[in-house]
Amino acid sequence: MAIVVLVVVLVLFARTIAASSQASGTHHEIALAQAGARSILETLQASDFEDIFANYNGLEADDPGGPGSSPGNGFQVLGLSPLPADADGMVGEIVFPSPAASPGQLIESLSDSALGTPRDLTGDGVVDDLDHSSDYRMLPVVVRCRWNGRNGPARYELRTILGDFQ
Repeated sequence: MAIVVLVVVLVLFARTIAASSQASGTHHEIALAQAGARSILETLQASDFEDIFANYNGLEADDPGGPGSSPGNGFQVLGLSPLPADADGMVGEIVFPSPAASPGQLIESLSDSALGTPRDLTGDGVVDDLDHSSDYRMLPVVVRCRWNGRNGPARYELRTILGDFQ
């Protein structure tokens, strides 16, 4: 009887150790995603405010230094693997209030709860359908990481609003 009890206790102990190890790996992945997202957000905050949208949107044609000269809206996170179906093969993505069909436009009236829009981006008291990529005063941003984790697809995101209020 003592041997049966000992075997049961050992099996339960082994399961606990295995579950703890798996959780530890998941926490490590989340920590990597957090660090990657924070790093990109710090890079955005350190950039010239008027160039943030042009440098980090998904359109190369409006890059301030000429087409293809800016980092764009995707980024890698060391230690994390992109999802198999990810079009650009990058874990990270920077999202602005832009229509999917027009990544070079910054639209106040775009409805996106993650970005907190619609929102007056110019400070003129009006939310409209015009392109404000050259006259925004505040810029809602989502920095999102999606990766193929130990337990399947995983996701982490930071949301903020950058501003240039002088």
